[in-house]
Amino acid sequence: MKIFTKRNALVGYLTLKANSRARRHFMRRQKKRSGLKLVTLLVLGILSVGLLIAFAGVLHRRSRDGEPVEEVDLTDEIEIVVDDLADAPESIPAT
Repeated sequence: MKIFTKRNALVGYLTLKANSRARRHFMRRQKKRSGLKLVTLLVLGILSVGLLIAFAGVLHRRSRDGEPVEEVDLTDEIEIVVDDLADAPESIPAT
């Protein structure tokens, strides 16, 4: 059985030509859109940088103007929990 036949050669040739033509058409279309795409990406980049700067400014202002955070002493609560566990009638299984 022959693989290389006139029919297969013609199908391969037409496939390569269609692919080449589609690639040229695609590249022409991309050139028309590339200006709009570039402007859109540039605007989105500027907006995202602006939002990051605004968010950093808000965080900085809150940390500067806010009251200092009080340290919480949890030793009393831990002692209460330990006392409750000591009075338990049965042991607690380890998981």
